[in-house]
Amino acid sequence: MKKTALISTLIVGVSILTVLSAYAQAFRQGSILLGVTEGSTTSAYSTSNDALPAHPSSTENINGTRDPFTIEYGLTNRIGMGFTSGSDIYFVNPVAFYGSDISATTIKTVTTEFTLNLSYHFYVSKRNDLSFTGSVGTSSVGINGYTGDLKYQYLANGNILRFGLHARHYFWRRLGVLAMLTTFSSTNSPEHVSGSTFGNNSSTAIKGTAAEFGLCLRLRH
Repeated sequence: MKKTALISTLIVGVSILTVLSAYAQAFRQGSILLGVTEGSTTSAYSTSNDALPAHPSSTENINGTRDPFTIEYGLTNRIGMGFTSGSDIYFVNPVAFYGSDISATTIKTVTTEFTLNLSYHFYVSKRNDLSFTGSVGTSSVGINGYTGDLKYQYLANGNILRFGLHARHYFWRRLGVLAMLTTFSSTNSPEHVSGSTFGNNSSTAIKGTAAEFGLCLRLRH
């Protein structure tokens, strides 16, 4: 009788620990995660003339800054889906890349993206969460400014692919730090986009890596 009672107690104890462990995970089904980060990119920035395919493209390795916002929902205890909205900032030579003398110095280029993300959380503990993430979505490149009273503008739209590793550590029940290391590739064309005053035949492609750090918030766990 005592042996049966002891076995029953052990079974109940293990069951309780299993349930508590499941609810203590940093990521699980039903989790809603928010993230805000800032970081830097190292990219191969290139342009090509669509009207003259045989014309050599211009490529340069340049650094930029990045500031995305991410949200994710736990479909299962391992798989999450969400989206990212963000932008990168570069400074490029308009003569070298777009054949335009609108400025004697480098000009500010802003790229934006909106992607759908799918993540696999391969390591999850009470406070830590590591995941592989793949993203696909739309992108754009925009250049706006003035030379004296004359406004200049370049617009191009396209697509982007991004893959990387996301790491979260929660120092409080719902608040933590987020680090992301990704590689990406985007292509953007001014075709069918109105409003450009230069570079109308110049497509822009950007490939590179990004390292980002910021804060994450868990709304449900």
